[in-house]
Amino acid sequence: MNKKILAFIYLQALALFVASTTISFAASSGGISVTPYYAPNEQARGWFIYKDVKPNAIINDKVSIHNLTKESLDLLIYAVDAETARDGGYAPKSDDEAKIGVGKWTTLVASEIIVKPNEQKIIPFTIRVPEKVGIGDHGGTILVKRKVPEKKISVDKDGKTSEASVGVVTRIGTRIYVTVAGPLIKKLAFDALAFHKDEAGKPFFYFSLANEGNTHLTLRGKLEIYDTEKKLLDSFDVNLREIFPFTETVVPVAWEKQRDGKFIAQGIIQDPDGEGRLIATTRFDWTIPKIPTPVEINSTFQQLLVGAGIVIFALFAIVAMLMLMLRKKK
Repeated sequence: MNKKILAFIYLQALALFVASTTISFAASSGGISVTPYYAPNEQARGWFIYKDVKPNAIINDKVSIHNLTKESLDLLIYAVDAETARDGGYAPKSDDEAKIGVGKWTTLVASEIIVKPNEQKIIPFTIRVPEKVGIGDHGGTILVKRKVPEKKISVDKDGKTSEASVGVVTRIGTRIYVTVAGPLIKKLAFDALAFHKDEAGKPFFYFSLANEGNTHLTLRGKLEIYDTEKKLLDSFDVNLREIFPFTETVVPVAWEKQRDGKFIAQGIIQDPDGEGRLIATTRFDWTIPKIPTPVEINSTFQQLLVGAGIVIFALFAIVAMLMLMLRKKK
């Protein structure tokens, strides 16, 4: 199997045992909303998108922070670079990772804010694009998180309350896309298609992809399943998510309509430059795991059950006879 795919499966399994910061790109999460600011007469924006930006450009904009809770929140606000996630798609880098791109270029007027219940604050920021910068797409994220981790209140059986810090801190963010002007190159490599079960034993296909161009790619593809005689058994569309420039990734695709047997899988992706299709295949065997049957009752226990049944039946018969005799005497 492709080494990148093996490494991906290992990291996915490892992630189950490692506490990590969660990330949300919803309009709001945990009672906090983070969105690009727009005036009442302007069109709403989902993300910050700046196209055809020249080197040395200065971009001024504003981000909106809305507290939807009933308590004042002390929040940290900052920018980080973005990357392709381990399983494909957009992801902000960790807080402690060195900033070399949009996260470094972005300066907010405040790094900590206190937002009252139902209050909305507008925070200006500036993006300064370097003089020497690569043509194409660059990504970043403006993130917000609570300065002090949330407290979880619990009540025991005696009615006593206690509180403890939640183990996972949620970062809420909005994306930044900066496209530096110049010739955009769309080039994708479909390195391998593999089949393997994940850490939970579920069957997955793994698309090993590499974006060799300078613009991010949002990809969709198709998976076809054949028998060993090359008869088509199933075909379905797959979402291969988003891949940043000059990035390799492995995208997992679940096999929902699994069946037993020997198969050939073929992954098909439309070449992003419009020239033909990219295809990879793999052969695999699969047997649907059987649902474990309940533990059989041992013979001794069966004998006890039978004996108990006989005793109960005998007692019932004796009681019935006694009641019949008493009626006759009357």
